[in-house]
Amino acid sequence: MNEEFSFSRILAILLPKWPLILIVTLLTGIASFLYSMFLITPVYQAGGTLYISGDTDQIIRDVNLSDLMLSQELAKTYGQILSSNTFFKDVAQKSGTGYDYDQIQKMTTITNVEETGILYVSVINTDPVVAYKLTNCILENAPAELERIVVRGTATVIDPAELPEKPASPSIPKNTLLGLFLGGFLAVAALLLRDLLDSTFKTAEQVEKDFGIPILGTIPTIEVSQSAR
Repeated sequence: MNEEFSFSRILAILLPKWPLILIVTLLTGIASFLYSMFLITPVYQAGGTLYISGDTDQIIRDVNLSDLMLSQELAKTYGQILSSNTFFKDVAQKSGTGYDYDQIQKMTTITNVEETGILYVSVINTDPVVAYKLTNCILENAPAELERIVVRGTATVIDPAELPEKPASPSIPKNTLLGLFLGGFLAVAALLLRDLLDSTFKTAEQVEKDFGIPILGTIPTIEVSQSAR
């Protein structure tokens, strides 16, 4: 097995093979680009926000909370309410998209924006219009659903969803760059591994170094000219 790699040794291995490394890198990048462009179905994401507010004197007694702290606590609870099957069944009926409530649940993400009383609602779908309609349907029906269950407290739509113009995924430039990087890395790793596992001796110096014995002589390589054949 060959000696440990040094920087100069790595360069000596890789520099003569740079055309191969370049070809493998480009081919992998092109393959990643084509795969992302033609074989992955684009997914669109639409999103909007709700602001949660309430009356601290009526909702929480004997606890000293500011309006912002109350909104943060309510947002966590309201997010769970809006994730219920009952609410999504209502959304499925009113959206007119033809999806069942469980399908809409899987497309939808409701998160509490950190350290705020804001809920972010997003829907992903292969059809941008469907994502847009479902998100706005959830936002429009959320205040009434929350008031029906919680009684006190309100939810106000801050930003309604907009029709997404570009897919959220796949990111073709990102995937292409990832393919280029992966191709180059694999090509370099394969060349270094091949050299590392190569147990043959390339020079007399290697034999002398590994076995600690002097070299008495070598057989020269004789090139026969074309005319001598």
